[in-house]
Amino acid sequence: MASFYMEQNKKILVSEWIERAEDDELNVLSILKHRDGTPAFVCFISHQIAEKYLKALLLFYSGDTKKIHSLAKLISFIKSYSPDTTRIENELKLLDPYYIGARYPADIPLESFTWEMAEEAHNITIKIKNFVLEKISEKQKGIFPPQRDPAEGGTTFLVGIIIIVAVAVILFGSVFAWQYLAQKNIPLQILNQQQNQNQPDQTASWKTYTNDNYGFEIKYPSGYIIYDNKEKESTFYTYQVSQILAIKSEKENYIDWSNIRILAGNSSGDLQKCLKNPNFTDSRDIVNTKIINGEKFYTSYEGGDSAMGGARGFVIYNHIVRNNVCYILASEVYWHEVGYGGVINNGVSDATPEQTAGQLKAVQYKKQILNQIISTFNFTK
Repeated sequence: MASFYMEQNKKILVSEWIERAEDDELNVLSILKHRDGTPAFVCFISHQIAEKYLKALLLFYSGDTKKIHSLAKLISFIKSYSPDTTRIENELKLLDPYYIGARYPADIPLESFTWEMAEEAHNITIKIKNFVLEKISEKQKGIFPPQRDPAEGGTTFLVGIIIIVAVAVILFGSVFAWQYLAQKNIPLQILNQQQNQNQPDQTASWKTYTNDNYGFEIKYPSGYIIYDNKEKESTFYTYQVSQILAIKSEKENYIDWSNIRILAGNSSGDLQKCLKNPNFTDSRDIVNTKIINGEKFYTSYEGGDSAMGGARGFVIYNHIVRNNVCYILASEVYWHEVGYGGVINNGVSDATPEQTAGQLKAVQYKKQILNQIISTFNFTK
């Protein structure tokens, strides 16, 4: 029976960790909606939200939490209980630098934090929250201990009554706590739907590129250059396809380049042909869908890329067949890992924490800009 009460106490503590994380999330949503705080603070609190959710999950699995703040270390402990943590590990790497970098002026300059970074940090916490709640939900059963065999010796009638009353109190308390937490999620859902309303259009001052032949337009910010010379890329396809447009930024601090490429070719309405990846000869499975200005695109690849010498990249390919023409929107960011140790140094990086955090921030920022550019793509006919 003692183990039963310990289990109930653990569940209460897990709920308290989750409640604290949800309180932080309410504050973040309010700041993002009203802009009555700073992006740096949102990034820091997003780290705290992720930390609390991970500690709730670790407590749920092991009955204990670790007095550490590193998300990478927390997930390494959780991995022994739940091996499929890889789907959030990259996101944790993006949040980890914010614990220190968002608080102290010697790490990341305050003015380098943007609202786009804050929005992405918050979106990452949503993924972590969903992961944690999913894992807890999978194991949320079998809370009652096995029945005691009367032959082993029983308890007095009075003690039995006390135990029954205690169990009833715990059960009713658990139901009340669950209803409270469930109801508390309602304003979170409402705020999630409202947080992007009444936000200023950050693309309003961007230039617009229009292609009358293929019937589309797209906006792009200053610092990006248009290359609209048609380049056939039949090497990678069994049908004719061409790069119609490239919107490319030049080399910047920590980043080699980033670009949006728009490819088009006649697919005769064949989606499988359109799903061919620009860097592979075979068709790719649909891994996601994306609505861009009312049009449904199919994502065939979204993830990292790497090569020798510390070369790294992040690419997304979105496909659509429209009027028997296959369109592919490719978002690409490429960089060389700062302080890359390579084979000679057994992969040990000589980068400072500030350099590593700076590069992560630069990559994150470029991904956000490319997402904004893609969001302006619009068919004109």
